[in-house]
Amino acid sequence: DQIIEEFGDQIRFEYKHYPLTQIHPYAEAAAVAAEAAGQQGQFFAYHDLLFDRIGEWSNPSAGAFFDQYAEELGLDMELFDRHQSSSLLKDKVVDEAREARAQGFSGTPTFTLNGQRITYQGYDSLRVAIANELGVDLSAAAAQVEASDDTKETIENVNEDTVGEATTE
Repeated sequence: DQIIEEFGDQIRFEYKHYPLTQIHPYAEAAAVAAEAAGQQGQFFAYHDLLFDRIGEWSNPSAGAFFDQYAEELGLDMELFDRHQSSSLLKDKVVDEAREARAQGFSGTPTFTLNGQRITYQGYDSLRVAIANELGVDLSAAAAQVEASDDTKETIENVNEDTVGEATTE
């Protein structure tokens, strides 16, 4: 959130799934469930529940938890179930994982900037890489953001089963 707030319309953030099923056998199903929630405008709320409760859904009864999280968010359950069964959403998750593997990604989170993989060593290094790509003076940008908004939020962790991509426009 902070990155988007600071760089505004100069960048676009894309969230892509990279379910690490060798570590979390239900990661792909979790990603599809998040996409199903996203069809009702609750992708990131659902994502956050998945990330916070990974110990719950990383077991054979994962499906029950996916429905429970949808209910907690007040989703239309009939619609959620229909979307969760959708081959389009499953294909999206599989295609994004295939894309990540093709780019040589081996873990998460992974970030690319204008199609190039960048080393991510924390929020500050990501911020500097984006600023350098844009040719932005960070001291001037920080002063401008602070003057316009005193209620900055901290950047959220990216789900361990995702790939983030920032593209400058």
